[in-house]
Amino acid sequence: INAEYMGVGAVGGGEPTIVARHDKPVSSVRAVPELGVVVTGSWDKTLRLWDLRQGPTSPAKTVTLPERCYAMDVQQPMGVACIGGDDKNANEN
Repeated sequence: INAEYMGVGAVGGGEPTIVARHDKPVSSVRAVPELGVVVTGSWDKTLRLWDLRQGPTSPAKTVTLPERCYAMDVQQPMGVACIGGDDKNANEN
């Protein structure tokens, strides 16, 4: 996603709702519907966990990465792997 936020369109064509925000472009988004959360990775060198029940006011958890996140995936129970940096090393959080 080439944006600094991730929005979800409203059902019926209403205004989109912002559910995540970063300081630089969001590179990866993964939903975990069983927990009601969204995990985002960004070029601002953070992974953020958003509790959709609380709204987009602030992330429930922020993990600072050594480099920007190029790609990310989530494996239950909440293991997150992020590919980042010039050498494209995998970082697990």
